[in-house]
Amino acid sequence: MTSATTTHEIPDLGDPATFVQGLPIRAFDAIHAKGGFHWQPATLGVVNGGFWFVANRVAIREMELDAERFTATRGVAQPYTSQDPDGEMKDLIFAMDPPRHSRIRRAVVGSFGPRVVAQFERWVTDIVVEALDDAVRLVEFDYMPEVAVTIPARVVARIMGVPDEDRDNIVRWTVASFQGQATGQWELIVQAANELFEYATALQAEKLANPADDMISELAAAVVREELNQVEFLQYCRGLMLAGFETTHTIMGQAMRMQLEDSEVKDQHEGCMDRGEVEPLIEEYLRMVSPAMHFARTATKDMSFYGQDIKQYDVMLMSYAAANRDPAMYESPHDFRPGRPHAAEHMAFGNGFHRCVGSALAKLEMRVLFEQIHERGLRFELAGVPQPGWSSFINQIRALPVRVVND
Repeated sequence: MTSATTTHEIPDLGDPATFVQGLPIRAFDAIHAKGGFHWQPATLGVVNGGFWFVANRVAIREMELDAERFTATRGVAQPYTSQDPDGEMKDLIFAMDPPRHSRIRRAVVGSFGPRVVAQFERWVTDIVVEALDDAVRLVEFDYMPEVAVTIPARVVARIMGVPDEDRDNIVRWTVASFQGQATGQWELIVQAANELFEYATALQAEKLANPADDMISELAAAVVREELNQVEFLQYCRGLMLAGFETTHTIMGQAMRMQLEDSEVKDQHEGCMDRGEVEPLIEEYLRMVSPAMHFARTATKDMSFYGQDIKQYDVMLMSYAAANRDPAMYESPHDFRPGRPHAAEHMAFGNGFHRCVGSALAKLEMRVLFEQIHERGLRFELAGVPQPGWSSFINQIRALPVRVVND
């Protein structure tokens, strides 16, 4: 087993403080140099004294496709790992293995396919236009709540069928959930979940009486058809809220931060937009930012895996952020190069049967936002110091003070 020590190059990868000032790319490089595996000593969320930090993208892809050897049922967010598979998280889709995961995913996956999502563009554009109009009137504002939070929260609310007057609840419940995860305040997570469940149950009854073209109506009908039970319905609503809001708002904020802090990124961004090359631009932001940095699996038995001696119940922290900078796949992986080979093969949305069902929607939101900013000729500059989040799970940014620049 790899030496159980923290080195200068590889800090404690279970400590949120390690990620506050940005991705620890020196640590990623050091781990890639030794095959993409690092044993991180830990006391929380483990039973064997630590966890494996996995940066090898090939190994990660294999783990995500092999639930028999690497299960999600013991928790996917370190340190909330080594949980009872029949405990409180068992009905959250992130923490399921096939065939149960496949059954629940089938109930909704058709609603997020690329062809379906393409039909959302008109009302997504309306949401983006409204948010930008409100923000630029302020001249100087925090880009996170005014733009990066507002857009995905309203999109998720629209997808779920939440009335406009209630859509700010999506933000409140999601922020509380991730704050609780980052600080270990479990009571915040429970309170947010209970408030959401109460609201979703009431909305479910309304949608059964008056169905509409939205996700709650579809999920409510699936419960009636016994394709989902009531707990699975509520937990899927929770998962949709968490994944649909937090990761999209993170990539929107971090992409703008990259432009404001790095003139080369800004120049490349503007060049791509001028040429109409928005899709490669989005893929490169996703690769570089990796909004969901890590997801965990747990080994179900002793095994040898890519030269490492893995023990039963070892937590395997799959680092999408590190895998997206794997030099075996990407030349000069820390450089921002839209259109680079294999850029669209990044792991920002996961892989296999757990790949993010809303990935096409997230890309649509980013594209519309970039296009609207470009078409309006909007230019921003920093008006203060960006404030990162406190998380070893999400590549968070909580404040991004900006001002509108007039030519």
